[in-house]
Amino acid sequence: MFCEKIEISRHAIKNALERGIDLKDALEIVRHGEIIKKYLDTKPHPCYLLLGYRGDKPIHVVVAKEEVTEECWLITVYYPDPDVWNEDFKSKK
Repeated sequence: MFCEKIEISRHAIKNALERGIDLKDALEIVRHGEIIKKYLDTKPHPCYLLLGYRGDKPIHVVVAKEEVTEECWLITVYYPDPDVWNEDFKSKK
């Protein structure tokens, strides 16, 4: 499990509402999604891009993680653009 304790940012709530993404799906991805990119130099905490699916629809979630306590903050959530991402939605074209 990547994160157990997860705080949700206002930005993530706004993004989820605007994009029609259920926050329950986003939280499930934070807990069990696949890490596809690490941003270890971000401050104040490293960030991770995770991939998960709602049915057959891919969802990307960005989360910051405090390494000692393992507390996480859901930063944003979005449907990856197929014009930008390869078919596996793990790497950009």
